Amino acid sequence: MALEHWLTLGGTELVNTARVERYVDALCITSLSCGVCEDFVRGLRDEPYTDPGTDRAPWFDPAVPESALFAGLMGISVEGLERGTGGRNRVELVGDGAAVGGLRRRSRELLVKARMYAKTEAALSYGNAWLESALGGAVCQGSCTGDELCFFAYCPVCPQPPMPGDTCGDDAVRTLFDVGLLDGPDMTRKGRLGDGWLADVQFSLVAGRPHMWRLPRYITGTGHPGLQPAPPIGPPVDCVEDQDCAVDPDCPQPPPPIRPPAPPNPCFPGPPPANDTYRRIATVPANVLPEQLSKVPLLELRTGDLNLRRVTVRFYANPAQYACTEYVDPCSACAEINIPYLPRGVVLRLDGRTERVTVDCPGGPGLVVAEVEVYGPEGDFFEWPVFECDTSLCVEIVAQQSTVAPNMRLDLWMVARQGVA
Repeated sequence: MALEHWLTLGGTELVNTARVERYVDALCITSLSCGVCEDFVRGLRDEPYTDPGTDRAPWFDPAVPESALFAGLMGISVEGLERGTGGRNRVELVGDGAAVGGLRRRSRELLVKARMYAKTEAALSYGNAWLESALGGAVCQGSCTGDELCFFAYCPVCPQPPMPGDTCGDDAVRTLFDVGLLDGPDMTRKGRLGDGWLADVQFSLVAGRPHMWRLPRYITGTGHPGLQPAPPIGPPVDCVEDQDCAVDPDCPQPPPPIRPPAPPNPCFPGPPPANDTYRRIATVPANVLPEQLSKVPLLELRTGDLNLRRVTVRFYANPAQYACTEYVDPCSACAEINIPYLPRGVVLRLDGRTERVTVDCPGGPGLVVAEVEVYGPEGDFFEWPVFECDTSLCVEIVAQQSTVAPNMRLDLWMVARQGVA
């Protein structure tokens, strides 16, 4: 298993057994053979390791000399990644049996055990302090919801020799979201080792979102040249619902009570006006993502030099794999995303993994972040789409033509999720 050999939290590498194996030898502490698989370092896209100072290891600090004598954390075990979190509530009935509730997934708890190596006791003390700080997460990003935790689900196996655009290890990477420190770190053992020091530590993490995510798979991208003028194709006035085939037409059920209409949302402007519509149709083939895993979209939109208005992204299931340009009908869309307005010079990210929509405002990536309202069909509530089946999809992208800047761009990925490693 390679689960314990590499962990990063909030972009900071916490555990890297291969790095420790090299640094322990470079610092003349001892000799280790940790059993890390052959393609481990190549899967990380790292250069061969030399020593903490030369490599500027994650904990290295030029202002702290002891940091160059700390060799890092070697993984021992990670508990909780191979255990599912699904469960149901049940209510026992007065008669036989029980009423079974819907399936939900609880938060995921992980117990990480690792071993620290250092040349001196002072360096070991510094390493423990660095670990405690790193477990606080990416504080510079101001996140109050936790961070991303990345790990390998298994040892990557790479083709030889390396090819251009090497993707070795990508299929083995998994990500957990909304992860934060639950308890620790606790030093359970400390002592001398050869010409250095070692200590065993453990800490607990909790993932607010229990699904494990594979790396996103790029589907399509489009800018001004990829959008073509089209007639207005907004939602039709009345999408007729399918009728229940078991209803007797000669004895229909009484109509339900009339509900007062919901007031229209003034922020939702509807489809682009006539003769002012750009659109593009893209196809998601059925074989680009794992068949048995559910998928969600990841969308990034750069507005460019103009205020962008009336953007709609619709998804259509296409199991028969018809030509998407002839197949789409707004009434048959299985998911719809409507974005009424975005100012110029921003980047919108709609992430189905975290179910968040954020906008990077002008001023620097991640420095000024805002939230934006998105809507479902005809201004209704937006529901995050999850595609459970392995099927071809058609994706329709619509925008108001007069607001599409020459340097506007939209990119779409799909991401597969799973419950256990």
